Amino acid sequence: DNDNDNDNDASCWNPKIRKVFTALSTIGMAETGYLSYIKLFDPNGMNNICGGGGGTGAAAASEGLSSCSAVLNSPYATIQISNEVGIPLTLAGFFAYAAVAILSVGPLLFSKSQSQEVEDSDTGADI
Repeated sequence: DNDNDNDNDASCWNPKIRKVFTALSTIGMAETGYLSYIKLFDPNGMNNICGGGGGTGAAAASEGLSSCSAVLNSPYATIQISNEVGIPLTLAGFFAYAAVAILSVGPLLFSKSQSQEVEDSDTGADI
C-alpha cells in the first residue's frame, strides 16, 4: 500500500511512466554507446558485430546487401566536422538517450530527496 501512495505522489508526475522511460533510455544508451565505441576504436568492429558482408553505400546496394554494417558504415552514419573529423551518429543518439534518462529520473530523485527533507524537518528538529 505504501508503494501505491508513493506512486501517486503529486510532486512527481506519473512516476511509473518515468521509470519505464528511464529503463528504455538506459537500454538505448547502452546500445548506442557500444556502437559508438566500436565505430571509434575498432576499425573492423562493425563488420564483426554485424556479420561481415558489407560494402558501403552504392556498392552495398548494387550487390543487394542489407547488413547493419552497410548502414552503420554509410556516409549518412557520420556527422562530418571536417575532412578528417567525423562524429558517429550513434554518439548523438547516445547523448539524446542520456538526456531522456536524466530528464525522466531527475524528478523521481528530486521528489524523494525533497520529501525526505520535509520528513526530517517534521521530526522535531526545531523543537
